[in-house]
Amino acid sequence: LAWSRLAPPLTGSLVATITDVEVYSDYVWLAVGSSARYYYSASLLHATIACTQAMSPIDAYADQFEVLEGTLWKAASYVPNSRMYSDVRSSTTPLLNWSNPNPVGDTDQPINNLKVWNGLLWTFKPDGIYTFDSKGISYDLMPEMKGYRDPNLGKPAVVHQNELYFRERDGLKRFDGSTIRDVHPQVYFQPAKTR
Repeated sequence: LAWSRLAPPLTGSLVATITDVEVYSDYVWLAVGSSARYYYSASLLHATIACTQAMSPIDAYADQFEVLEGTLWKAASYVPNSRMYSDVRSSTTPLLNWSNPNPVGDTDQPINNLKVWNGLLWTFKPDGIYTFDSKGISYDLMPEMKGYRDPNLGKPAVVHQNELYFRERDGLKRFDGSTIRDVHPQVYFQPAKTR
């Protein structure tokens, strides 16, 4: 892939920790966290694409990407003036601009994960689980998780058989849209035989 970076263009090899990869609008989007601006590539011709509009530094960072109903969403955590700030933003034209920030929960806490499920963007943070629709409207679908304190809540999370599975302090949880249940590995996995 020939990668481009939001000003200045990438030269040489990629030196960053890759935090997420997403395909949107014939581009591959590569998130590299809050330490470097994200990359994108129109990989078919191996041509380097340069961003034509200078974006504010906050718009140029991403920890994760997700696509919800034709819109690219990104989560990012920033450290302006040595204080953390996190939000989600969306765009149908990410080469040009992003939406105004959508603050999520305690903005002093990082965003651990994004997942699309049941037509909503699920945002996992140490202080709870938050949801947005494609227009950025927030819904309180898991009030029992508000004020929850777990630095790893939602790392990892996955959708399987139309249920949302996520990690929380006491193990793995399963959410079917109305009820959160504990998942015990022995129910789903065969223990390895010992000799």
